[in-house]
Amino acid sequence: MKALAKPAVVCAGILILDQITKIAVQQGMALHQSYPLLGEVVQLTYIRNPGAAFGITLGGRWFYLVLSVIACAVMIYYLFRLPPVERWGRYAMMGILGGAIGNLIDRAAYGAVTDFIDIGVGAYRWPVFNVADSAITVGIILLFTRLSAINRILNDEAPSG
Repeated sequence: MKALAKPAVVCAGILILDQITKIAVQQGMALHQSYPLLGEVVQLTYIRNPGAAFGITLGGRWFYLVLSVIACAVMIYYLFRLPPVERWGRYAMMGILGGAIGNLIDRAAYGAVTDFIDIGVGAYRWPVFNVADSAITVGIILLFTRLSAINRILNDEAPSG
């Protein structure tokens, strides 16, 4: 349990930052309003995304709520199965969990996720996202990096025969 204390603080920090930024956008901007931060490259654009990542729609509100709860449960299950030495894996999973809970709160409260970070040039824009999405993405990249490193170590230590 002690091994989860610092990663849990990261998870809580991500969740708090995600919710504060979403509330600020909801209260300070009109839906679909854009505000340039760095010209047209980085903007705040307030949208509501009822679908999944990148606006992909696979089902309704309940589908995404149930899927989010299952994803959080799976993360928690595997967090407790990680060996104590796998510190970065715990941080990665807590980042994913913090982001997943942040978006789950939005889905439960509003039926859609509040997105507002808008990056691109002209017509070439990345799908609008939020702090939770960023944490999930960074967590997944870190987790796959760790899994890849562990896999290489295991393959190097495997007896040849």
